Amino acid sequence: MRTLITAKTVLTYLGPVVLGSLVTSAAACTVSATPLAFGPIEPLADQPTDSVGSLTVECPESMAYTLSVTPGKGTYNQRLMSVGELTLAYNLYIDQEHLFIFGDGTGDTRMLTGEGVNTEHGVYGRVPAQPRAYPGHYTDDIVVTVAY
Repeated sequence: MRTLITAKTVLTYLGPVVLGSLVTSAAACTVSATPLAFGPIEPLADQPTDSVGSLTVECPESMAYTLSVTPGKGTYNQRLMSVGELTLAYNLYIDQEHLFIFGDGTGDTRMLTGEGVNTEHGVYGRVPAQPRAYPGHYTDDIVVTVAY
């Protein structure tokens, strides 16, 4: 009998805070995200489970920006999805090879940079093999911030 685990990470945009009395006109960039869904994970498989999501930045005019993300429930080096008290380790990367951790630029993390009016960036997720994981629908919330 095989028990499967399902997991997803939700990327949420945290928009800039604008005080109307202090700003006469401001061009605002926005970010939309497609969730990173790992789907069923076989805990007895001796291999990682990968998934790809995306972040799309839309600006009213071409401008340079950076994207940063929070660590979620864990740390940048060991993000955690959870269901109740149970956790499942995973991480987010800015590259398909899973070499550079997506974060806020501190430690060994990297931010995404771009320039343009409408630009899409891939976000690469990996759940390493975890043979002692318990069944459940694990989730984590990551906040995305765009600075321009």
